[in-house]
Amino acid sequence: MNQDLIFYQISSWSQLIKKGALLEPDGISKPWPGTSSTLALVPGIVFNRLGQRIGFGRAFYDRFLGRHPSVLRVGIAFNEQLSLETWSDEDHDQLMDYVLCPSGIWGSGRCEFLSSSLWNQPK
Repeated sequence: MNQDLIFYQISSWSQLIKKGALLEPDGISKPWPGTSSTLALVPGIVFNRLGQRIGFGRAFYDRFLGRHPSVLRVGIAFNEQLSLETWSDEDHDQLMDYVLCPSGIWGSGRCEFLSSSLWNQPK
């Protein structure tokens, strides 16, 4: 079983088939080539102001982003998933460029930091 995320180009809903509760590519669609003009929305459990992310433990997104370093990385989170803490990175961990949450879009260590009162709370 392949342990990497593979994204596919689709132009119609008819190119998706239902597998359980999910719609997945039909197997005929072409894999996405990984161009630099792409934005990746990346889920996580927690994010911090440096762009660090704690994911779900399998490093699927980290491996994908490592293979496509020019892709714009946007973590998606609720405000409660933002942390003032920092942590030690593992070798495979990838930083986000921005974190998108209900209170705004926050910059990270991979790009110019966008100041925010949410990140600048007293410790």
